[in-house]
Amino acid sequence: MRKYGVVRTGTVAVVFGLLGIAGAAIAGGVSISGSQTAGGGGTDAKLECSPVTLAKQSAIVGISGSNGGFWITQGKGGGTVANYSTPNDASAKGKVLAPGSYCVYPNMPHDRKSPGSRASVTIELQ
Repeated sequence: MRKYGVVRTGTVAVVFGLLGIAGAAIAGGVSISGSQTAGGGGTDAKLECSPVTLAKQSAIVGISGSNGGFWITQGKGGGTVANYSTPNDASAKGKVLAPGSYCVYPNMPHDRKSPGSRASVTIELQ
């Protein structure tokens, strides 16, 4: 009889533990990252971002990376949603993005324009 009680208690603990992990994932934020690598001619930079789809309205709560500002687009190659011109521009915090697909790309810092130089940006959303 005691063995059954131990197994049952252990099972309940595992179930509540898994629910806690799932709840943290749902409550946790989403991040969108992008990069730019300078090309040789000044006009042939390589932009990279994997689009992230937001199921619900989300606000920017953090910005990080090595950049000279950044811009947010609707999906890959879509229209510009917002443009920020200073490194990790704090004025972007609080910007709300509607449900949809987005990419973020960094501006290349002025001191890093030689071929192969790289800029990056990550925005955190809640």
